[in-house]
Amino acid sequence: MRFMELAANLDRMEATSSRNELVRILSDVYRACSTDELEPITYLIQGRLAPFFEPIEIGLGERLLLTAIAVAYGAPKDEVIKLNRQTGDLGVTAEHIARRARRFAFGGRRAPAPVGDRGRERIRQPAKKA
Repeated sequence: MRFMELAANLDRMEATSSRNELVRILSDVYRACSTDELEPITYLIQGRLAPFFEPIEIGLGERLLLTAIAVAYGAPKDEVIKLNRQTGDLGVTAEHIARRARRFAFGGRRAPAPVGDRGRERIRQPAKKA
């Protein structure tokens, strides 16, 4: 499953309050997964990177993340902070800033996103160092 597909399904889950609809969306996600993707996707759905017994903790504060988003995508920090206040969600803020930066950097084309084990390991690296 491509990360964009997972993200779209997570957005759908966030937008519904119906338990039956949540179950339907989750079952669609699991049906679309390969066997190797089930474990990492299950943890991501739970908002985790690994099981509770693994000592992986990211431990980064919101201000540090806002600064990192600004630096990563060459956006003014004030703009990132303002957008975060409007959206109320750091993930949505990062998505908007990244989308703008990628469109600019790739001439309007969509930038490639990490997938599979490579993407999972890239997400987990900072947590392992903490």
